[in-house]
Amino acid sequence: TAKLLRASISTPLQDVRRKALDICVQIVYAFRFYCSTKSFNPQVLVIPEGLKLLPLYLICLLKSVLLKNGRVSVDYRMYSRAQLYSMSVRELTIFLYPRMFALHKLPEEAGTMAEDGSVILPPWERLLNCSLKPDGCYLLDNGHRMFLRVGREVNPEFLKRVFDANSVDDDLSFNITDDPLANRVKAIISALQLEHPSYKLLITVKQGGEKELLYTQMMFEERVEETMSHSDVLALVHREVCAKLGKPLK
Repeated sequence: TAKLLRASISTPLQDVRRKALDICVQIVYAFRFYCSTKSFNPQVLVIPEGLKLLPLYLICLLKSVLLKNGRVSVDYRMYSRAQLYSMSVRELTIFLYPRMFALHKLPEEAGTMAEDGSVILPPWERLLNCSLKPDGCYLLDNGHRMFLRVGREVNPEFLKRVFDANSVDDDLSFNITDDPLANRVKAIISALQLEHPSYKLLITVKQGGEKELLYTQMMFEERVEETMSHSDVLALVHREVCAKLGKPLK
């Protein structure tokens, strides 16, 4: 990441994006050529366990404000570069691939206190459009801002208990009464806000509303703004690794 950030100062962004892909291809190729003693089917992309997330984080980096294609001001790109440089590894991983939680189907223990005093978080959801159900309520956290997306068909009982609302079109402020479900949802949000030294703004997004584009643009495994999807990157890496091994795909 640091090499790409440095290169972004003096190298055309198109070349930086290509360099990022080349680095990923070279790493997977080196594993196949130097480290693996097994014979693999060339039709199957084989990535070691410790590197399986590399293509995913790579495509997320290419979708960042710094490197993504499209009309972005120079000032905004430089701000993004400084922001990425200042992050710890943990902050960077969450920023590149935000955590998304389905609040409408919380496990029983989610939002309660663990033995060490921390709040138990629900499992993450993949950043795919198919993950966003019209009857769902999703919380997305990228380490700097949080987004709460409420679907048009969300369970009326959930709306009443968590927001004290009868419709998605109502004001969606959290229920101040002592409702167990609302308390668990608020505990999860508070725990995420306390993880970062600066306060994270919570933005409410209603399905079909004017802010929904902000949310759908963070479905980073999809094709967003003329960028490749996760599956596109895997296919490209597979094709180029096979070519370097002298076993081009048919």
